[in-house]
Amino acid sequence: MTNEPLSQNRVRHLLDYDPVTGTLIWKNPTSARVAEGGQAGVLASNGRRYVNIDNKRYLAHRLIWFYTHGQWPSVNLSAKNNDYDDLRLENYVELTAGETARRGGVRSTGKSGIRGVSWDKEKKKWMAHITKDYRSITVGRFHTKEEAQAARERAEQEHGLTPSVASADRARLAERVLRNARLRVEWRKIAGGAVDWKTFDDFAADIGSAPPGRMVLVPVDPEKTLGPNNWAWVQSSKWDHKTAEGRQAYQKQHRDRHRNTYRDKALRKVFGIRYADYEKMLAEHNNVCGCCGRPETAVRNGKVRLLAVDHCHTTGDIRGLLCTHCNSGLGWFRDDEAYLQKAIDYLLRYRAAKSTSVPASHSSPSPMQRKEHSP
Repeated sequence: MTNEPLSQNRVRHLLDYDPVTGTLIWKNPTSARVAEGGQAGVLASNGRRYVNIDNKRYLAHRLIWFYTHGQWPSVNLSAKNNDYDDLRLENYVELTAGETARRGGVRSTGKSGIRGVSWDKEKKKWMAHITKDYRSITVGRFHTKEEAQAARERAEQEHGLTPSVASADRARLAERVLRNARLRVEWRKIAGGAVDWKTFDDFAADIGSAPPGRMVLVPVDPEKTLGPNNWAWVQSSKWDHKTAEGRQAYQKQHRDRHRNTYRDKALRKVFGIRYADYEKMLAEHNNVCGCCGRPETAVRNGKVRLLAVDHCHTTGDIRGLLCTHCNSGLGWFRDDEAYLQKAIDYLLRYRAAKSTSVPASHSSPSPMQRKEHSP
């Protein structure tokens, strides 16, 4: 919580706003009870939406004006279609108190429950009307509320009072915005790691939508990278992060589910490459050591280890992939060709000495031979 006046930068940090559909979304919620990617605010009985920021309530339609223009409306902010939960920017206009009073609005006591539709007691029909230039215009009288509503919407369109997007289409667009907002939350969680989706659009097209509740996205096969044909939603486990055991259990499960993501982080930190680069090198090496030409045999936690990234300790340049034995051997020899050459000379010298020191015909009998010739 802060005592400083609310700034436009803070509003844009907390909220995300789509002016086409009028969707206001939490980007960085100020309360643990509010979900990131969820619709901001609560619709009150007076038809206004209120958003709570730092324990202070703000009218959503005034908040989106401040979000867009960087300053609060100097006078009343009126909804052109009298729907104050329609937060499209084009739906709002600044009016003085007198202009607002002359324009009128939707009466909360209307029996129809539909904006611009009322019951004509004298004619015993439903009457549709619109407001233009602060004047009420009667569209006609109809037998059903639905007919009156449809006529009112046609009249608003003819008089240029409706948005370019029809209400039904706008609702579908708003639903898509909310869906993408939730998906973007998940995308931000995984985009920095090892994933096979190139862009958010590819990710959204493949995933479709995020299920409700505390769900997390994990790879079906932890040994493969999260991506198309290798993803699933699972219930998020609740761990007691206040205890060391709870934190360790969470970390272990997270590492088991996202092995390539952790490998990606380690490779970027130590060598400046991504796991995708490592996989490319592995394919070029045919999954064998670049020195001895054999596959890795060393085991860690019951599983065969991955080939190690070998680099020059002087320049930092990456040379290739090595098995544990070759990688350790080069390390013990300090990556020094002179030391390695001495080792080679030593082995050759020993081999030569062994082959010339004792003639084969006078070689010492083997233990088995000694046993056979023993008394």
